[in-house]
Amino acid sequence: MKRKGSANKAVGKVKWHSLDGDGEIKLYDVQWPDGVVETNIPDRELDMIFSEQHENEGHQTSDTPVKERKYK
Repeated sequence: MKRKGSANKAVGKVKWHSLDGDGEIKLYDVQWPDGVVETNIPDRELDMIFSEQHENEGHQTSDTPVKERKYK
């Protein structure tokens, strides 16, 4: 992922995402190249650079507290 419209071309790795009952992702936690993990980034603020399918175990929603999120 990378930020839309940002002059910073850094590409981050998705560590977590929400998933609602309709299969929509609304929030992401992204680890940037400097090691910082930014939480609760709305999907509308990010551009997908690469996508891969994976099994979503224990569907976590956007109201899952950061401390309870399971990072990949």
